[in-house]
Amino acid sequence: MLSSPIKGMLVAVANVWVVSLVVGMVAMWGRDGGSLDTMMMIMVLGLGPGVAVGAIAGLLAGRLESVRRIVLGALGLVSVVILGVVTDPALIRLAIPSTVVSTLVLERWTRENLAVELASRAQSIRPTLSPVWLGIWLGLANAIAVGFVLGLHSATDGGYSHHTRPLSLAVLIGCLGIVPGAGVGAALGCVTKALRDVSPMLRLLVLGVLAMFALVIFLGLPSPGLIGSWYPTPMIPPACVPTLVAVLILERRTRPPERMPAARALA
Repeated sequence: MLSSPIKGMLVAVANVWVVSLVVGMVAMWGRDGGSLDTMMMIMVLGLGPGVAVGAIAGLLAGRLESVRRIVLGALGLVSVVILGVVTDPALIRLAIPSTVVSTLVLERWTRENLAVELASRAQSIRPTLSPVWLGIWLGLANAIAVGFVLGLHSATDGGYSHHTRPLSLAVLIGCLGIVPGAGVGAALGCVTKALRDVSPMLRLLVLGVLAMFALVIFLGLPSPGLIGSWYPTPMIPPACVPTLVAVLILERRTRPPERMPAARALA
């Protein structure tokens, strides 16, 4: 049986594809041209945040006992409205129908996951999160946090606010950073498994260096006009703060239990 977050991701991918198809057909019927380009744009901009929201919705669907449809529907509609406001408000009405259907499908598909969860609660079984999955979740959260921090930095600094609005910048950075953030998080989770028997300080040093290297590659090296014009190199230091916090959490939560010294036999 697939886990509820995986089911949420699959439903989200299907929903993004349906929305892009609907938007492309509307563009074609309106004789505006560029229907294929419009579909590709929706797929590229919507896939990352869609998968992230789908994973969160799946996690909630596998744990909530009541008001499941209301919570999932509200989460989907709020996500559609936020992305529509940032990109094109005209897309909101086109994305709502398929999003509502997707939340209903996810609610029905995850009922068996909820049954397993309730049975585990009854037996007081608390499943542990693997280091890889913990890294993925922390990577997703860090991408959103970095977007918020850089949006706030753009609003207060004023040096880069002419490129785009701070809110749009925050959402855009979060959307573009979700997929690489999850990938880097999964890789760091694998590293923590490989360094399980190493001292915590060395583990923290390795994880920090790898995370900073990935952050510099994503924010500092892209060519101007693609990402470099939006995220100039001076914005790297503010982004290091949530990244280091995520690294600290990952290292601490995946640290093996301390071994108690063997008791000496009484003379």
